[in-house]
Amino acid sequence: MKKLLLLAITIGVYCTISAQTITWSQHIAPILYANCTKCHHPSGAGHFSLLSFADAYTYGFLMEAETDAGRMPPWTPDENYKHFAHERVLPQADIDKISQWVADGRMQGDVALAPTQPTYTNASSLGTVDLTVRIPTYTVTSNSDVYRNFPITTTIPAGRYVTAIEVIPGNTHIVHHVLVFQDSTGVPAQLDVNDPGFGYTNAGGTGSVASKLIIGWTPGSSPYYTPVSTGFRLATNTNIVVQVHYPAGSQGLTDSTRINFKLTTVPQRDITVLPVLN
Repeated sequence: MKKLLLLAITIGVYCTISAQTITWSQHIAPILYANCTKCHHPSGAGHFSLLSFADAYTYGFLMEAETDAGRMPPWTPDENYKHFAHERVLPQADIDKISQWVADGRMQGDVALAPTQPTYTNASSLGTVDLTVRIPTYTVTSNSDVYRNFPITTTIPAGRYVTAIEVIPGNTHIVHHVLVFQDSTGVPAQLDVNDPGFGYTNAGGTGSVASKLIIGWTPGSSPYYTPVSTGFRLATNTNIVVQVHYPAGSQGLTDSTRINFKLTTVPQRDITVLPVLN
C-alpha cells in the first residue's frame, strides 16, 4: 500500500511539472537576461536584441535551435571534461524550457511577473576608474581579417597594481576580440599582425618578446576583478598595447575601443597570464 501511495505521489508530481505552462515572463526572460542579452541588445555584438517579449517571439525558433545544438551561449570547451571559471553554459533544464516554450506557442504570460529588463550603456561598469586608455580612431581598410596593435604611451608611476579591468569596444559590430598587453621595453609595436594564430605571433603578439599579456576580451565579457590580494603589476611608464581583431567584412567601419583600469598602490601578489597556445 505504501509503495502504491508513493507511486501515485510521484506520478502526480511528474504530471504537475509536465503540465506546467512555460511563459516568457516567468521562465524565458530570466534565462535570456542572465545569459544572452549582454550581447543581444540593440547596441550589442549579437546583431539582434532579445530584451523584449516581441524580440524573443520573433527569434524563438532560432533560439531553440542554437541552444539545443550547444552553439549558444558561445562556449567551446567541453564542460563534461573540465569546468572553468566564468564559463557560459546553459543548464539542460533551461534548454528544455526554451524548447517547451517554443513547442507551446511562445506564450508571453503575465508581464507583471517578468524580471526588470536590464539596461546596457557604453559607460563603465567599474564606476570611478584610475586609468583609461583609448586607441586612436581607426578605420578598417581591408575586407579580410585584420589584427591590429595599438601602442599607447602612459605615465604610470612606480608601484601600481591593476585590480580590475574592463574593455569597452568602440564599435560592437566589428570588434571580434581584444588582447591587452603591457610592454616597458620601448620596442616599437608591430602594428599589423599578419599571421596571428590565436592573436599571437612567435614574437609574442606585439613585436616585442617582453610584452606581457594582461587580459583577453570577447563579446559578453564582464569586467575582470583580480582575486583578493592579487593584481597585475604595471611597470613604470609602461606602454599599454591593445590588439584588436576586426573580422572580414569590416572595411570602411571605424572603432575607438577603450580600456579602463582600477589601480592600487598597496603591494599585491603579482599575477602572470600564460597563453595556452602560442
